[in-house]
Amino acid sequence: MIKIISDNAETLLEQYHQHLAANGRLSDATIGNHIAVVRDFASWYESYSGEYFRPGSVPTYVLMPYQTTLRERGLNSVSIKRQIAILNSFFEWVTKAAARKRST
Repeated sequence: MIKIISDNAETLLEQYHQHLAANGRLSDATIGNHIAVVRDFASWYESYSGEYFRPGSVPTYVLMPYQTTLRERGLNSVSIKRQIAILNSFFEWVTKAAARKRST
């Protein structure tokens, strides 16, 4: 199921997909999984906060209620940790991309 998210979030996901694909170390299935995890979080965040998903302004404490949501969906602790690791990787990419943009 594709989650509905803002155009801003969709653009970021497209850029992240390109970044992961250019890296060449991940399979298409893994890249698709990473995108699905970030899309799910973005959709959840926009619903939870009532704001557009802007990764640079997402407070870290928001991951706690998201983890609760994942548990309520029936995910086990290993799956939740994997999803949080994927999100951390995404947020790290966003931070580095923003720094590169500022330095040019």
